[in-house]
Amino acid sequence: LSAVNALGRVGTTHAREILSRLAQRRDEVGKAAANTNEGPAYGLSEREIEVLSLAADGLTNKQIGEKLFLSPHTIARHVANARAKLGASNRAEAAVLLHRTAS
Repeated sequence: LSAVNALGRVGTTHAREILSRLAQRRDEVGKAAANTNEGPAYGLSEREIEVLSLAADGLTNKQIGEKLFLSPHTIARHVANARAKLGASNRAEAAVLLHRTAS
């Protein structure tokens, strides 16, 4: 939670940069986990991880949906499910928690 609060204090530009780095790190860890057949963190599905990653990159539900050929409502459900599994109150917190589980 302190990491999420810190993101709020650094400003939008820096927060996006931090979230982008988290997403990049998550992708690296995800590839490593796939190579070792480990399960996703907190029981997240591959789709939830993918959607949360794109959300962490700053994409809206509509943009994510267009990229993945899914409706914005479906994207919202994936984000909500991932947040619930992670116990996160928002997207930024979910990205931080996902990054922590991957490190």
